[in-house]
Amino acid sequence: MENTKEKILSVALELFSVGGYDGTSMRVIATRLGLTKAALYCHFSGKEALFDALLVSVREHYEQGLH
Repeated sequence: MENTKEKILSVALELFSVGGYDGTSMRVIATRLGLTKAALYCHFSGKEALFDALLVSVREHYEQGLH
């Protein structure tokens, strides 16, 4: 089972893919996850930090596929 951070990244990827960075809020991400915004901010300091972590995660996943 995925941990909370992985679930957040998975949902964020889906929402950013559909709505773009500007069209996706922390509130929307939290709501989709069934979390409060405060709970989401416990894991990421803000939308930019979440997006940065998502980029790192996607890059690592992509690089693993190349080996």
